[in-house]
Formats: sequence, C-alpha cells, structure tokens
Amino acid sequence: MNIRSATTSEEGSVYCAETKYRSCLFWRCKCKTAFTIRAVLLDGKGRFMRVAQSGSFRPCGVLTNEESRAAKKVSSELLSR
Repeated sequence: MNIRSATTSEEGSVYCAETKYRSCLFWRCKCKTAFTIRAVLLDGKGRFMRVAQSGSFRPCGVLTNEESRAAKKVSSELLSR
C-alpha cells in the first residue's frame, strides 16, 4: 500500500484488488487474474481507515453487522496480547 497517497473510506467497507499476470503463448499474450486481494476497513471506534491509492482497490461490498462484530472481537483479542 502506498500510504502517502492513501484515501479514506467508511468503517466496514470491503475493497478488492485483482493481481494480474501476463501469460504468453508464442506471440499471443493475455492478462490473467492471479488472485484477488480483499481489504476490510474496520475500526471499532468508528474512525476512518486508509486504503491503497485510488484505482488500485475498488469497493466490492460491506460487512454485515455479524461480520463486523466477529472481526472486532478478533482484533480486540490480538490487541490485548
């Protein structure tokens, strides 16, 4: 992530970015998707969080209330260690 050019978004948003690679067979080349990265923006205190520079991630969903509670529980357990 490029923090210097980061933008903010609301809590609970889910962003996705596809990682692509170039696949060539002789002179024919295609871009294929290697995998999709999902970044969940979650802050239990309602603060905004940062995501990668514009264009590299796109909105692809929002966490449900149950998913938000589960993620907050995990993050609070990790922070208490």
